[in-house]
Amino acid sequence: MNDFANSTYDRRKLSMVSDEFTSSLLSGDEGLVKRAGMATNDYFRTEIRENGVYRRLLPPTVITDANLAENPYNDLPCTFAEIEFESSGAMQVPFEAGTTNDVLHGRKVFIDFHRVFSPNYGIDMIRLKSYKMPIMDILRDNMLKSIMDQEDATWKALDDYILGEVNTDNKDLGCRRNITVGPIGRESLVAAKKAMSVTPGNLIAAKGIMNYLTYSDIGILTKDEIGGTTAEDMFYNGVTTTKLYGLDIITTIKRDLWRDNELYIYPEPRYYGMFCIMDDVTLITDIKDGYWLEVKMWEMIGGAIVNAAGVAKVSFTGTLEPWDNQA
Repeated sequence: MNDFANSTYDRRKLSMVSDEFTSSLLSGDEGLVKRAGMATNDYFRTEIRENGVYRRLLPPTVITDANLAENPYNDLPCTFAEIEFESSGAMQVPFEAGTTNDVLHGRKVFIDFHRVFSPNYGIDMIRLKSYKMPIMDILRDNMLKSIMDQEDATWKALDDYILGEVNTDNKDLGCRRNITVGPIGRESLVAAKKAMSVTPGNLIAAKGIMNYLTYSDIGILTKDEIGGTTAEDMFYNGVTTTKLYGLDIITTIKRDLWRDNELYIYPEPRYYGMFCIMDDVTLITDIKDGYWLEVKMWEMIGGAIVNAAGVAKVSFTGTLEPWDNQA
């Protein structure tokens, strides 16, 4: 299964955009070349909204100049998020290298904005005349995927920092966030759903992320666990549910980030974090020496986890362990 497989962007419209883009690039008119890049941005924004995993978990908030706050720490543009009552602490997502993972307490956490770039992509324009596949697909696969992967990898690294070692109490948070629950089944799924109830703020689990192979393993659940009709339907048609024991499930093919037999659990977005966009993904085009096309993408984003206890993980391995050592 491909993360792009369920794109709602109309393929005919994509083909038209791609043809217009290529025609503008080959025109030799610098003004048309610039406008060609701008015309594609709606397509790329649709793709990144649908296929960035954390964008599906946390629908981004668009920040304008009017929403910016005075930054007391540096000269970067910033906004702030209110820290949830009884939060176990807040953390800024380090989209730029070198940010420390300091746990913040108080009323608010500042969210700095940083640019995220794709690699530059260059091609001799004469090759565009013979390309059979839409150039939008090429740029998406080479550049947009790079930006989405940077977003997801950076955010997930902070989640993993919070989760810590498996079956080990997190003394800073006052609760255990990472346990084994045994094989996928009724008992392990019930245990997973309890993850948020042991937080200081007594949150409610609402969303989950797992890779597609682990999601497919739901199909092994028997009629005794999920009912005969449901079990039979999954055997013939595959696993199609978008909910699992009350959790809205987000699936991904990114097995390098979300590994087999793992389920990440979150409360409703407002009790977990805030994803902010100052400038959404934008394609920049440039022609050098009249024949060499260079394109790159960039965006300006920021984010924060407003409750560090708002993420938990279960591994469908080992034996069922308690969420805290007092259980």
